[in-house]
Amino acid sequence: MSTLPDFKAHTSSIEHLISSTNPSSILLYGDYNQPLIKWSKSNQGLFASGTMSNTSTHLVDSFSYYNFYQLNQVPNARGRLLDLVFSSFVTPTVQLANTPIVSPDSYHPPLFVSFPFPTPITAKDTHEYRDYKSADYKSMLRYLGSFDWENTFSLYSVDDSAVVFNDALLSSIHKSSNSEP
Repeated sequence: MSTLPDFKAHTSSIEHLISSTNPSSILLYGDYNQPLIKWSKSNQGLFASGTMSNTSTHLVDSFSYYNFYQLNQVPNARGRLLDLVFSSFVTPTVQLANTPIVSPDSYHPPLFVSFPFPTPITAKDTHEYRDYKSADYKSMLRYLGSFDWENTFSLYSVDDSAVVFNDALLSSIHKSSNSEP
């Protein structure tokens, strides 16, 4: 079991990350090993009861300050919650994983956590389709053949040479083929 200084260092690290990155949402997963705590899932915030130690009191106080919820309600074989899932929003769900990645042990049941993300607004489709069947391939070859590639590539690094060639190739395609919306 971790000591109070360990928990203080942990919560201080979390505080630093939150204050320096200002995330829109947070999910924390971990083996917090607080077997005597009973966690209640509530839309009102973080609720814990039971035999509270200095470490558990510090954990609850710190994470309550950030309006975290504890979402895991999947007990281990002894009816305890050691692996906790804290979140800054209530919508994630935690359940027993049907297909664990590693062999489970009786103290740490495998968890499946799902959290919905808002569906992003998709931009208008601006993709172009090229009519390659009617493209003027001879014109493309003439255009690409007009370059002194050996001299051109000698001026650039390998990466920059690839960019130059790609630009020339795309330019030849745009000049020699029709686009369709």
